Amino acid sequence: MFRVFKLDRGIMVITNDNVKLRDMIESDIDDYVLWFTKELDWQDTDAPWEKEELNTAIEERESWSEYFEYTKTILDDELRWKFEI
Repeated sequence: MFRVFKLDRGIMVITNDNVKLRDMIESDIDDYVLWFTKELDWQDTDAPWEKEELNTAIEERESWSEYFEYTKTILDDELRWKFEI
């Protein structure tokens, strides 16, 4: 059985005994910047034919920061298409 609750900053969390899903938090931005600019080995196995031109760390940070600001505007009853594990 899943439990759904909101943290005091309005972050939605869905959890059960095995997994915890949550909305993005600001500290996730650093992880995404690293993942999309330096730690790129995953791209060799995850659809390697779809390689994209790499952004700079600054461009990635700006992009993920904009996305994070957007996530703060999502209403409680709106459908979410992305959670952090």
